[in-house]
Amino acid sequence: MADDENNEQEEQPAQEEQPAQEEQSVADISWDEEEEGSGGSLGKISKLLLPVGVLVLAIGAGYFVSQLGGSDTGPAEAVAEEEEPPPPTLDDGEEYEYFEMEPVVVNLRVPRLTRLIKVKLTLAIRKDDFSKASKTIEKKMPELNNSVILYLADCSLEEVTGGKNLHRILREIQDSFNEKLWPNQRPMIVKIGYKQWAVQ
Repeated sequence: MADDENNEQEEQPAQEEQPAQEEQSVADISWDEEEEGSGGSLGKISKLLLPVGVLVLAIGAGYFVSQLGGSDTGPAEAVAEEEEPPPPTLDDGEEYEYFEMEPVVVNLRVPRLTRLIKVKLTLAIRKDDFSKASKTIEKKMPELNNSVILYLADCSLEEVTGGKNLHRILREIQDSFNEKLWPNQRPMIVKIGYKQWAVQ
């Protein structure tokens, strides 16, 4: 009996120790779960933020590199420039006579109107058409000078510099003159050239 009592006493402390150990392990488990839960959500957030951050950096870098390229003309404008016909030449064997216009001085479209342009144009006309065309041109000279002034006054400094721009200006003035002088008829001004061109 004494042995049974001793065994019971030994079992009781062992049983009493077991719940304590179980409680401790449950506490450890719950603590570990809390750590995993918070670490898990932080882990998920960091897993989402990393690709988003990389994407934002890539977009920013792409924009920065495109700005460094400094291309002022877009694809549509570049195609339009390639499609423009070359300036006409007078090497077709015909004879031409030239009509010199009066010089024109214009303020360019720049801040404080500090830039002036002085231009004198020469009109190339077929010899057969010259007498008739020159009379019409002289009669409408004030209107033609006015249209040149208005056209150039609307130009910025960048639009009146460079060979392509100078050819474009001549072509547009030529089309305008022919339309004003001979609407819905055969154009008599074959080409316009610069007698004088100065930007000050």
